Parts: sequence; C-alpha cells; structure tokens
Amino acid sequence: MKSRKIIPLVVLAVIVAGVAALELYSWSQRNLSDPPAATLAGGPTALPSVPPSAAPTSAPPASAPPTSAPAAAASAAPTAAIPATPAATAVPARPPAVPVAAPNAPPQITGMSLSTSVAHPGQIVSGTVTTSSNVASVVARIAGYAHPLAKVGVGRFELTYQVPNLPSFLRRTYTIEVTARNTAGAAVTGGIPITIR
Repeated sequence: MKSRKIIPLVVLAVIVAGVAALELYSWSQRNLSDPPAATLAGGPTALPSVPPSAAPTSAPPASAPPTSAPAAAASAAPTAAIPATPAATAVPARPPAVPVAAPNAPPQITGMSLSTSVAHPGQIVSGTVTTSSNVASVVARIAGYAHPLAKVGVGRFELTYQVPNLPSFLRRTYTIEVTARNTAGAAVTGGIPITIR
C-alpha cells in the first residue's frame, strides 16, 4: 500500500525536477546571450557582433592576447613573401592608339595580333586588328577562304576561328592576309603568319 503512495510522489518529484532544470537552462541561456550590466561593469567590455562579411581581415581584434616574439616572427614571414604589387607581366598590354583620320583618307592598319602563332586542328584561335578610325570593314583571308572581322569599337576588329581538321600535307605555315577598307572603298593590306601543325 505504501508503495502505491510513493510512486505518484516520485513521479511528481521527477516532473518538478524536470521543470526546474528547464527553467535553470533557459535562465542560463538568457544570461549568456545578454549579460546584465552589473556583471560587465567590473569586467572586460563586450564587443559588438559583426557579420563575417563585414569583419576586417587586415588588423587583429583589439582584445587579442599579446603574442611572443617567435610566434610573431613566424606569422610575419609568409606576409613578407607576398609581393605588395603585381608583377609587370600580370598587367594586360594596352592596345595601340587609334589614329583619327578623315572618312576619305587612306585607311591604315596599326596593329595585328593572334592568340597563338602555332595552332592545331580543332583549336580556337582569336585575332585582333587595330586600324585608323575611318576603317569600316576588315577581312582576313587564308588559303583562299575569307572571314570578316567583327567591329568591336572605333578602329578595333576581332575574329574567333576554329582551325579545321586539315590533312597532314596541308599542315604548314600560312600568311593570313588582312585587308582593311574605308567607306569610300580604299583598301590597305597586311599579313601575319600562322603555323598549322
């Protein structure tokens, strides 16, 4: 009989202990996330939270502990190995200036370039031609085939071409003949070599 009375008391004690544990847990979570001002008055100042994307990466946080000399030297060594400015080869070359010419003046080709001087069948080759401002169209001819270049700006023309699958006896050095014309029809021609292997 006594055991029947004890069981509800034990269950009630377990429930009360569980509720008390939950209350204690929620109280501790509130205090950890938002401590009262009294606990901060004598201790260190709380830092504002900053989103990761806005956090500065160049300077260490103000509350960082002081480091010993060997650790500071070890962390400074990788930084010193990185150059402060990019190498001169990483800077893209500036295209040549476009000379301004009257519409009926003779056209000029001031620059020609290819992405590669040696190409293979199936490879994509791109080329650029710089001309005087009065050039209206540029055509590239190779082995009897003509390809117009797209005008991308005043005096600037570009072409992207996939090298066809040529038989071995046709794989040699060719000269790409570049012809630039003004609106009056006057033309100027230049050439640039390319080797198909």
